[in-house]
This record gives sequence, C-alpha cells and structure tokens, in this order.
Amino acid sequence: MVVLLRNIALVILAYAVSYTPGISKMLENPVSDNSFLSALYLSACTFFSGNIELLPQDAVWQLVLLSEHIFGAILVGFFGAALFRQINRR
Repeated sequence: MVVLLRNIALVILAYAVSYTPGISKMLENPVSDNSFLSALYLSACTFFSGNIELLPQDAVWQLVLLSEHIFGAILVGFFGAALFRQINRR
C-alpha cells in the first residue's frame, strides 16, 4: 500500500512539473510567482477529481489532462482494492 501511495505522489508531481511551463496559459487568472504551486494544485485536483472546470483550448493540454484523469482513476481504484484487502485480513 505504501508503494501505491508513493506512485500516486510521483504521478501528481510529474504532472505538476509538466504543467508548470503552460500554467499561465491554462488559468484564467494566472499566478506568476507561485506557478509550481498552482501547477501542483491543478495536478492534484485533476488526479482525484473526474470533473474539472478548466478546459484548455490547446488539444495537447486537453490530452495531458485526460491522461491524468485516467491514471488517477486507475491508481485510486488500485488503492481502494489494496485498502479493502488490508482491512479484510484483520
């Protein structure tokens, strides 16, 4: 289960790093001084939520957001199964 949590954190951080250069184009009110923090917030929200109000106009960013949604659903599902297995053993 620790491995799954580490993988979730790594995926969120990797996407946050990839969002950092284009975050000012994707946000309506860009924050220039904390662009990595904004990208990290965007990445965590995209990973854990299937519904996001932000829809970039560029098709590449849309595909990146979609891929993070897919990874998020898969890894959260794996985490739920591992947690259930851990609880069920006791």
